[in-house]
Amino acid sequence: MRAFYHPDQSMHDPQQYLRYGRVVAPKDLPERTARLLAALERHGIAPERPASHGTGPVLEIHDAGFVRFLETAWARWQDLPAERGPEVWPSTFPYWSGRPEEAVRAPCRPTGFIGQLGWYLGDMSVPIGEHCWRSTLLSAETAVTAADA
Repeated sequence: MRAFYHPDQSMHDPQQYLRYGRVVAPKDLPERTARLLAALERHGIAPERPASHGTGPVLEIHDAGFVRFLETAWARWQDLPAERGPEVWPSTFPYWSGRPEEAVRAPCRPTGFIGQLGWYLGDMSVPIGEHCWRSTLLSAETAVTAADA
């Protein structure tokens, strides 16, 4: 069996999670990755580094606006007033047009960053930290490399 991993994938290190209306410690932490890597090591499987694919394969699957949002969210968050939280987190959710049974988004994607937070993130379970984009892109490259293997 082959495994693929880049050490920078563990740079995704969320600091907060909303559970039942309370901000709590997240469970999606680098320690989870460390446990998975330890299990591979116990079985004699040395992870290989993924090939660099860039955003091409990602853009074949995901909307370019979403990819650009993920790529720029942290920098745009830094432009907000100093009272912003420690991570990119939505506070508005312009997702449904009031008719979720139709399973479609409203036709107008928000142009402002605050509106885009709720549009693209959808809930409070997905904080974006400083290194989230790099970690996310490397995870996608890992998936593509594994699929090609």
